[in-house]
Amino acid sequence: MCDAMWKRATDDDLIRVFYSGYCLDGKLPTGYERTQIIRKVRDQQRAAITMMISSYLELIPLYYIQDKSLKKKNPPG
Repeated sequence: MCDAMWKRATDDDLIRVFYSGYCLDGKLPTGYERTQIIRKVRDQQRAAITMMISSYLELIPLYYIQDKSLKKKNPPG
């Protein structure tokens, strides 16, 4: 969810990924059902933001991961 928010995914994108069971024949839900799913998406977004603010969850920059990976492949010495 954090990655999706960072990339500015639309509600439709989020529904397709996180709630694909509600997409019948590839079509997004409409009306009341869509409203309920979007509420669930917002709850998940709030939970993700809360985890980031509390430092329970942190986004790690890609360069940090790549740097650690290089050190494992090429140990000093």
